[in-house]
Amino acid sequence: MILGRLCPSIEDVRAAVFAYLPRGRAWQTRSGGPHPGSILYGYWSAVADEVKRLYDRGCALELELLCSTAVETKPEWAAEVGLPDGCGVEQDPCPRGHPILGDLCDLLERTAASAGFSIVCSRAAIYCGERVGRARAGRARAGGAGRPRSTLVILVDIAAMEQLPAFRPARSGRYRSGLLRRCGFDVAKLRCVLEPFVPAHAEILIQPTGA
Repeated sequence: MILGRLCPSIEDVRAAVFAYLPRGRAWQTRSGGPHPGSILYGYWSAVADEVKRLYDRGCALELELLCSTAVETKPEWAAEVGLPDGCGVEQDPCPRGHPILGDLCDLLERTAASAGFSIVCSRAAIYCGERVGRARAGRARAGGAGRPRSTLVILVDIAAMEQLPAFRPARSGRYRSGLLRRCGFDVAKLRCVLEPFVPAHAEILIQPTGA
């Protein structure tokens, strides 16, 4: 059922109100109800208008039961899931209120889009234990059982963002491992938006593209 679909029109409410009037000539019910323009019609039409307002408020309340259709209670939904947070960008509260179902990358892409980011997510697996023919002396770690550690590779389409970040000119001797070389894109904001949905066994690798 689509929420709000069964909310009656004013014509439906007026016909229902007229149908409850006593039967008889005095109520003009022998000819299908009060005649338009009569005092009875005007009085009971005013009653029907008030009943219609009650139906409208009930239908609006029904829409507020789901975050995806809520309008009036959107701030309350945001507060329920801890928004606004410290990420510094406006976010849709609805993804945070739902369990993680289906593909995680699809969820991350929708979540990023609701915060103004255009991303493409893919999965990679990095083995953190020893594998046959892959072991290296001195690289063994306690607890390494050969299970893959999930890595989510996030490609950010900077060209599709509303505000393009500024470019930093390349300077000799200023390159540092782990830092973005040319683009001033704020990785921390995107990471902050996505991390609530990332399982503990996974990590995020963010790379800008299209700049």
